[in-house]
Amino acid sequence: MADVRTGLLGWREHPDGTRDLVILADGKAQRLSHPERELSAELRALYEDESSELAGIEVDFEKVKAQPKRVRRRGEPWVAPAGGAHGGAGATTGPLGTVRTDVFANPYTFVPALPRPAASRLPPEAADFGDRAPTGHDRLAGDMWTGRIGVRMTVATPLLLLDTAAAQTDDKGHTTYGPLLRDGRIHLPSTAVKGMLRAAYEAVTNSRFGVFTGHDAPLGHRMSASAGLGMVPARVADDGQSLDLLTGTAPLGQRPGPQAVMYAAWLPAYPRFHRPEAVPIPTAQLPGRHAAKASVRLRLVQHHRWDRRQRIHIADFRYWRVTAIAFDDHKPGPPSAALIRATAPSDGQSWHEVLPDTRDEVGWVSVSNRNFSRKHDERVFFGAPVRRELTRQLRDGWTNLVNNYRDAHRHADIWGRRHGNRIVEPGEWLGSEPGKTAWSRHQYAEGAERLVPGDLCYARLDARGDVTALFPVMIARELFAASPRDLLHPSLRPADRFDALSPADRVFGWVDQRGPAGTDRDARADRSESAGSAGGGARQRAAYGGQLRVGPVNFASPEGGDGLDRFEPLGVPLAILGQPKPQQGRFYIAASSADAQTPLPDRTPRSAWYASGRALRGRKTYPHHVGLAPDYWSTPQQDRTQTADARGRYQEYRRPHQTPDGGQLTARRDAFVVGMTEREEQRDNQNRSVTAWVRPGGEFRFTLDVRNLSGLELGALLWLLRRPADEYHRLGLGKPLGFGSVHLDIDGDTTHLRRGDAWRRHYADFSAELPGENPDIPALAQAFEKAVATVWLGAPQLAAFRTAAQGDPTVSVHYPRVRPPDLDIRVAVPPDPRGQSFQWFVQNEQERRGTFTRAISLPRADGDPLPIHPAPEGRTGHPFAASGVFGRRPNP
Repeated sequence: MADVRTGLLGWREHPDGTRDLVILADGKAQRLSHPERELSAELRALYEDESSELAGIEVDFEKVKAQPKRVRRRGEPWVAPAGGAHGGAGATTGPLGTVRTDVFANPYTFVPALPRPAASRLPPEAADFGDRAPTGHDRLAGDMWTGRIGVRMTVATPLLLLDTAAAQTDDKGHTTYGPLLRDGRIHLPSTAVKGMLRAAYEAVTNSRFGVFTGHDAPLGHRMSASAGLGMVPARVADDGQSLDLLTGTAPLGQRPGPQAVMYAAWLPAYPRFHRPEAVPIPTAQLPGRHAAKASVRLRLVQHHRWDRRQRIHIADFRYWRVTAIAFDDHKPGPPSAALIRATAPSDGQSWHEVLPDTRDEVGWVSVSNRNFSRKHDERVFFGAPVRRELTRQLRDGWTNLVNNYRDAHRHADIWGRRHGNRIVEPGEWLGSEPGKTAWSRHQYAEGAERLVPGDLCYARLDARGDVTALFPVMIARELFAASPRDLLHPSLRPADRFDALSPADRVFGWVDQRGPAGTDRDARADRSESAGSAGGGARQRAAYGGQLRVGPVNFASPEGGDGLDRFEPLGVPLAILGQPKPQQGRFYIAASSADAQTPLPDRTPRSAWYASGRALRGRKTYPHHVGLAPDYWSTPQQDRTQTADARGRYQEYRRPHQTPDGGQLTARRDAFVVGMTEREEQRDNQNRSVTAWVRPGGEFRFTLDVRNLSGLELGALLWLLRRPADEYHRLGLGKPLGFGSVHLDIDGDTTHLRRGDAWRRHYADFSAELPGENPDIPALAQAFEKAVATVWLGAPQLAAFRTAAQGDPTVSVHYPRVRPPDLDIRVAVPPDPRGQSFQWFVQNEQERRGTFTRAISLPRADGDPLPIHPAPEGRTGHPFAASGVFGRRPNP
């Protein structure tokens, strides 16, 4: 029975002006973590309006995992808010019980990477968790374990073993892969098995990261929309050593308000927002005019935003509009009639009221391209220059930022876009969908990472008016204060000395990530294993081969045949796989350097993500997809993405057919309308197709040869190899889509483990039988588990690993998605044929009056699932949304 309690709602104010909604009960005030999910429909409406009526309302609520849930007025039944809420309309009942339809499990989670104690602080039974030199290969240590472990690996969900060398790519950039075969049989490289085991071993032993390169520079994130208001247009002076701040007619550091005038003038540029006669420079000529000096004729315009709640227009700012322009010291002609014509307000849209003020100025044209869907204007920087020094720090910051922009995307994303049979230029507009808008010029222009005289940029100033950073666009990406490496505890960074190897380094091998020239990389040399400190002229050891080797991997299908399901000739178009986005701090960053398992508190400002005192969440892992219907993987060529199966799940691994423009819903409003023919299949450079996969039920067999492992080192390996029947490792490609769940078992008949002394006796007398017996395998695995709990209270890394290995049968696993406003609230949200996972993050980062309304972080592996956010209805309603100042920028 639910634990129902009674309390009062109230607001808790913070010094920075933000406030939280709390419940006062039992003499304590407890914050509501997710009011949009935890409040009833009526109370949520009051919360979204930030109504003062909420304070003092008497409520009933339920305690779930010590958190208040299902909050409603006292004595009233629970009514779930639109968009779904815990246990309300967003649930269906299937053979495995309740399946949540208002929430989802992210395709990846993290096994926490915790600070590692110094070897001197470890108890004797856990001493091998510390760093030391490996035992080596040159002799059998008497008290160490050596031998062979036989392993059976059974395929639980289809396994993608793909022949990347023989892949075929069409003129749309779409790649189709066949299976990896050798002599007509499925081929699983031993290195793939070793990589899977290495990743798992690192996680459960909390070893050092084996590889952590390319993470020394700070990442970037898109600044909040409100931060863009403080940006000041600037130009690198002709001397190359100074910046000229150009504030138009406004004073430097003006306060926002209805009569505040934006610094830069707006240059009408793009259809469908402007008719051709209203564009002073033809759109096709704009890129060639970037940074050009121009004479402009300006007209003042009052901008009014549309307030959806009050259904009125509200004046919020002013700007100068370019009505005529000329170059090469020519005078501009008469203003365009279309740009000075009075306009009438229209409900639901911003109103641009033309005022009588005019002026002529000289300025510089700033063109960043049509890089988001609602953009309609470029800018002209003008005004009396305010001189500032262009410091080395500002130059370096600019270079790092532009490089970060470029590193965030693949080269093919920018330079490999196609329109028909031709490859288009990065600055070309192909459409409003992500990837089709034009790329900003700093993403591709040669030399844009270096500031030279005449370059245009935006400057951020501090309270004294000093420039603190430079940006290529008004609402830009900015760099975090700390890099990922800064947030990785020193005890977890890759080992840089041979005598400081963690358990995974010793067992699976190690390479010095610094790669010093001239170091000895012979991993298996039999000379001194302890040459880690380069004394007596010896060179520093830079690599080690490890104490484990994976033998050849053999495959057998219990049903006979080759064990493959084939889908030739075209293959199955897989769903789009997301790219890692470590800059998304709410998913990758932990609250504290001392507690990597706790996510960032909700609503943490972006500036506080990669910052001193934080930590990385740990090692990424992929939850097993459990609770699927028996026919979930059947007939994958058939598009069933819009039809829920008997267990309320959709066909998440397949990409849906195309949908008509706008993403229409069916007449019953229970799914998206999609095509049915091959011509409407979505095969492009965003996804891949496969012509075969390894059928579930297939079995691989291999051996692990180990040499000189301590009891703890061997125990950790055995713990991984003898997981319960409902826990799975992940192997191969497509893991976020559910592919590659495998179960490991130890084959007792082919397992022969003995201590070094026993092997020496065996070799000494040439006996046919090995002396002694295999060790007590369960006891070694249990001793490892106990040692972990001794060093790290509660063994959080083992708990997270097991949670992911089991999966959650009540929650669908898929990339984030939003609920369309017209979709039937009683059904789960099907895969969107347009993709658009980014919409969830847009909704998650929404702000109102300078405060995040959601800003939810990725929960712990064993935490509550994530909510499916409601999609925006029409435009966002932000006062600058229609202006193009604040809009989503798929190609920033």
